Amino acid sequence: VKQSSVVRNVGRRQRDPHPPVILLPNPQPRRAAGPSSTFTTPSSVGASSSRLTSARQSTSPTLRGSAVAAPKRMNLDKLKEAEEWRLKATKMLKTSIFGNWQPDYLSAAPYFDKAAALYKAAGAEEQSKNAYVKSAECNEKTSTYAAAAMAYKNASQMAKEDEDEEGAAELLAREAEMWVLQGDSGRAADSLVRAGVMVEDSSPSKAVDYCMQAIELLMPHGGDPLELAKAPLANDVFSKTLNLCLRNEKISNALKVCGKAAGVLAAQGLNSSLYKMYCTQTILQLYLGDVVAADKTFMEVHLQHSGYLRAPECECA
Repeated sequence: VKQSSVVRNVGRRQRDPHPPVILLPNPQPRRAAGPSSTFTTPSSVGASSSRLTSARQSTSPTLRGSAVAAPKRMNLDKLKEAEEWRLKATKMLKTSIFGNWQPDYLSAAPYFDKAAALYKAAGAEEQSKNAYVKSAECNEKTSTYAAAAMAYKNASQMAKEDEDEEGAAELLAREAEMWVLQGDSGRAADSLVRAGVMVEDSSPSKAVDYCMQAIELLMPHGGDPLELAKAPLANDVFSKTLNLCLRNEKISNALKVCGKAAGVLAAQGLNSSLYKMYCTQTILQLYLGDVVAADKTFMEVHLQHSGYLRAPECECA
């Protein structure tokens, strides 16, 4: 009887779908060997950030060093060809008893131009600039001033690419001299303004001097605004010079530019721009505290233009 009851109890346990649950003590969780969870603790963040920092410190100096110390690549074939053309040009300038009795500037100039273009293609900005300057000097000797001006302009571009802004501005000033000899005061003034804009950050006073020289070239003292009205670059030169003077707080120079620009705008019949220039002139005179001059200019000059009285700029003035 006991044996049969035990068998029945065992069979009941095997057939029971809900066996009793045995509660065990909660063990400490083990850290998984796989990837970490999405939310990290502060300690783990610090550890990971320190690893990242050390990684950056180990790699960044190498990257910076390689960026700074990377040599500039040059096209050696172009460089060699440019040197050959430069030697040809130099040979044309040499004199001898059995050869040239005097330097052949006319033949040397295009050779220097070819050498300069090849130096530029090779990535040698300094040599390209020097070759362009040689070409300009040869063209100047033969009185081909337009070609000399273009050579100086190209030399200035090479100096700018070589991060020599002062030298680039000086070459632009020499370009302006060539345009003056050519008889083109508009291009000469434009070259001087470009020189002034180029050195404005490094030398504001020199920039203002360049631009004021450009204004004097365009419209010298006692010049006729009617002759300047047809110049294609006049308005651009006046605008850039005025803005540069105002940026550098050269108010007296700005007033001079306003007076000359107003005469040119009146000759051109550009009334809208002329009225703005009149208003600017009044504001600058008042800024300097010269109320008498502002009132005199307003009554004797500005109001002589019949349309200005109805303009909003006149009301502002």
